[in-house]
Amino acid sequence: MAIRGNAQIIVRDMKSMDILDIVSNRKRVNFWKAILERALENNEETFSFHTHTNGTSSQYFQKRNRLMILDQGNRYREFIIRNVKQNRREKQVYSVASFTEIKRAKPIMPGTYVGATLNSMLDVALAGTGWTRGRTEYAGTKEFVIEDVLTPLQLIRKIEDEFDRELDFYIETDDGNAITARKVDAVEKVEQWRGREISSGKDLIHAEYEETNADVVTALIGLGPKREDGSRIIVEELNESARQIWGTTGAHEWDVYEVQSDDTEITEGDVRKLTKQELEKRIAAKVQYTVEGADLEYILGRSHEKIRLGDQLWIKVTEFNPVLYLKARVIKERYPIDNPSQKTYVLGEYVKYSRETINDLKHFFQKQLINKSRIVYSESAPLDKGVIWIDTSNPDQDLWKLWDQDKGKWMTGPGGPQGPQGPEACRASKVKRVIWEFKANPVKMERVPILISPMPIALMDKLILV
Repeated sequence: MAIRGNAQIIVRDMKSMDILDIVSNRKRVNFWKAILERALENNEETFSFHTHTNGTSSQYFQKRNRLMILDQGNRYREFIIRNVKQNRREKQVYSVASFTEIKRAKPIMPGTYVGATLNSMLDVALAGTGWTRGRTEYAGTKEFVIEDVLTPLQLIRKIEDEFDRELDFYIETDDGNAITARKVDAVEKVEQWRGREISSGKDLIHAEYEETNADVVTALIGLGPKREDGSRIIVEELNESARQIWGTTGAHEWDVYEVQSDDTEITEGDVRKLTKQELEKRIAAKVQYTVEGADLEYILGRSHEKIRLGDQLWIKVTEFNPVLYLKARVIKERYPIDNPSQKTYVLGEYVKYSRETINDLKHFFQKQLINKSRIVYSESAPLDKGVIWIDTSNPDQDLWKLWDQDKGKWMTGPGGPQGPQGPEACRASKVKRVIWEFKANPVKMERVPILISPMPIALMDKLILV
């Protein structure tokens, strides 16, 4: 796929939604620095760009007019102009995702919904907003309690939390002209492994990390939800090791944590457990990794190397001391729509590996590959669940599968039916979940749980520099 130099901005009237103009750089440069920024947290989306002050389209970039652009998944995303700055030569336009307007719809009154489902509660939240639910995944039933008057957007956030789903707001059109629907998907956590690694000397342009300890605490007062009589469970959780590290005066650094739950019958043990989990999060200094990389998806013949918001990546930065080996999730992305090959990713939910750990993992993988590399080609499932099964029952597409002990069934391999590396990737994914003894330092042995994403053999070789 070539770089999309012909990216377009569709401008619509704020009231009638009629198309006022379609702006592109096909014949001349009409806009530049056209940056789309998206984040998983709160579905934050912004779009900004520069254009000519005296351009033919400049008159439309004002008030609360709407802007529509195509994202990398070929979905239309809609924005509302929020701020405009201009001088004699150029105009800067800043816009935010249009779904934020859902908060302006009629608020939802308190109430209890018995036997509520994800779909039924989304319908409650979206009624009268102009948005409808798109693809959803069943998340069970529950008693859903709305205690306070909420805006529809606040209710959607509550639904997202309580049903443990991630949201995506997008626009459907009639060939990009008339808007046919505004939809929101609510699906399980998207965390796809596409076999991608960003590394120094290949496609890594710049990497940096930011550390802050401003919010670090060493002790928490945990407050359970209020009962009907106004009482609540109160617990204390302290971490002595953290106090020795972070306690500036030798005393604990305190804060108060309120458990967010509608369960008024929650036990003291549950409150203590949740408070302890929160304390563990706050003990560590907050570290954010930002990586700028050339997206190889837009180089001819490398469309399989795409990266999307929510994906898992391996990062190798040899310029850091010590060398950084990181498995992380893309929690934020930023790129110019007319040149999406130049992306900036913010990484979170990461696992950091030392060189020693990586080397030990390599040796472990090598041993596993020797012991578990038998592949069976057949139309029916083999009795031996320790092999790689190439399912040939579909005449159009062979599917390689692995037996998933947790789910009790054969599962299609990662990265699609064959994945970028085919059965070779399957061999490595034999050890998807491993609890393994490894030498953490020259003095002692520790048992450490490690979650391994399916990792192609070629990628493991690239990760290791010994």
